[in-house]
Amino acid sequence: SITNQTYEAIDILLKRGFKFCIDDFGFERIDYLPILNKAHFVKIDVKNNPYDLTELKEVISILKSLKKGTVAKNIETEEDYKIAKEIGFDYFQGIYLSVPILLKDTRVISYLKSTLLKLYKALKEGDLKQIAYILERDVGAAYKFLKFANSALFPKVRKISTLEEAIVYVGFDNIVKFAIILALSEMFAEGKEKEYWQRALYRACLSEKLAEMYSPDLERKAHIAGLFSLSREIFGREPKDVASELGLDKDIQDAFERKSNEISFILSLVELLEDTTNPKFIEKIAKILDTTPEKVQSAMKKAREESEVIVGEFS
Repeated sequence: SITNQTYEAIDILLKRGFKFCIDDFGFERIDYLPILNKAHFVKIDVKNNPYDLTELKEVISILKSLKKGTVAKNIETEEDYKIAKEIGFDYFQGIYLSVPILLKDTRVISYLKSTLLKLYKALKEGDLKQIAYILERDVGAAYKFLKFANSALFPKVRKISTLEEAIVYVGFDNIVKFAIILALSEMFAEGKEKEYWQRALYRACLSEKLAEMYSPDLERKAHIAGLFSLSREIFGREPKDVASELGLDKDIQDAFERKSNEISFILSLVELLEDTTNPKFIEKIAKILDTTPEKVQSAMKKAREESEVIVGEFS
């Protein structure tokens, strides 16, 4: 049941500009009804709900009269999509629209955990020699790091030729990003795998840019959260489990555990933006972030370009 504490939390978040979606909605769910007036969206499973087609159309009609956005989830086929569209849903979600690719490789998790912990320790201690040593242990990693430092991601003053130079030049945040990207690039080489990796990178870059508008001190966390938000599809493991094993920041772990915080808010915006070009939708997101649609569109464009550059550099 929904407690007074839940109501209070919802009211606080609404005042801060958050939007809410009720999942697996049904008018027979009495516990949901009191918060319906606070929700902006309602999500209904098209394959598993208590209504026949006529009843579902009526439910959607009522929800629209209440000015609620309606989301059809579990769209698995073109037929599902056509039916949901005919019923009158506003938004659609499911593997027909975005097919997951399941790849399990625990070696990558081990590599990430080991390398990240070593790098964090060396970076906290400001030990440039130790950072260089960690990278030098793998000739391929050293080569890729220099390539990373000389890539289009960073403004060029001059060509960087040593690891020590590159480490100082790219800075703390980018070394951590590099370690993650390097590990993931070992997994994804070509075809759909490469395409899927690029999507994860796009999420990471866009998360960082939205965080810059919303709360700049969250940029690093948002980037890492965006990158690992697709862990279920990439590793075949829940994001919260991967985050826990890697020892990622508590805010990231909480977001992956579906706890409401600023990181989960940013991720929800990224999920809404990643497949849209609708100006009205982008305008709504801009309003939530208290910025302009042009800045949101620019962030999307830059995130796309950066993810393509990274994929190109590490291919």
